[in-house]
Amino acid sequence: MLEDIKRNLNLGILPSLKNSSKEDFEKLMNFSYLSQMFSEDFEEIVIHSPLCVTKRYRGHQTTHSLDISREELDLSFELLCFRESIKWNRKKSFTSAKTIIHESPIRLSLLHSKTGCGQHKYFLRKQARQEFSLESFFKFSKGDILKEIFLSRKNIIFSGASGSGKTSLVQSLLSLIPKKEDVLILEDSKEIKSIYPHWTCLHSTSSEELKEFCSYSVRMFLDRIILGEIRSSEIYPFILSMNTGLKGFVSTLHANSALDTLSRLGILFEFYAESSSLKYETVMKLICSQIDYVVYLENKEVVEIIEILNYDQKCIYKNVTF
Repeated sequence: MLEDIKRNLNLGILPSLKNSSKEDFEKLMNFSYLSQMFSEDFEEIVIHSPLCVTKRYRGHQTTHSLDISREELDLSFELLCFRESIKWNRKKSFTSAKTIIHESPIRLSLLHSKTGCGQHKYFLRKQARQEFSLESFFKFSKGDILKEIFLSRKNIIFSGASGSGKTSLVQSLLSLIPKKEDVLILEDSKEIKSIYPHWTCLHSTSSEELKEFCSYSVRMFLDRIILGEIRSSEIYPFILSMNTGLKGFVSTLHANSALDTLSRLGILFEFYAESSSLKYETVMKLICSQIDYVVYLENKEVVEIIEILNYDQKCIYKNVTF
């Protein structure tokens, strides 16, 4: 059966149930070999091989195996890519896309063996369906400080590790925005939901396109700009846009602490700046003059909020957490 499926794929034909047994069809097309993994709570499943699968949930990590051969495993993801027009091959050796597996929304990242890892690897990050209340992010407080900061349209960076709750917290805060405000949401994947129909959402297909969206945003009449995540070149127009009279900039960033967030912003800005003559000190002064607050999260809980005051050889800030 595997040879028939491969032959049909080369011809651009998806397999059908009538040409294969129901068990084989379910295994390859519907990922039945992952049903047990999906029946339990998880944040991310990383498939290194059928015999080495890592599941992560709330800081815990367990190792599992799958009842499938390496050939069947790779073929099932090739079928998914073909079915959903996901470009992933030797030329495009890494890709990321949204999909649905076992009725769960998944952020799927695919790593081709060509990258040097020896064999294909698959990363399945579960996207949160539930919306969290603002209070749930605070253990000892109702979040009044953050609510006040957000409603006053300060420029805020939410930081933390993967799965720390950055995007979920931003989504919770969006419900506080008055209906009269015009909001622009910029993302490379659709994770933040628009609250009102007059809000504008732009979803990019590349970092370069996201950078263009950030540059274009300053030409729009807006009250707030929400950038899903800062990863690369989009940081340059995003930070510079803060110096054009607009307020209410919000984004997320992977970092190890609130203070480390500013250092990482500085390094990214310097690296992707269109001028090679910019010095790190100059970059940090710019960033610290534009960013008002950094909110740091761990395990879907706000653990630190700092107010950025100035920069003089180091960041001058005030901890306003609680």
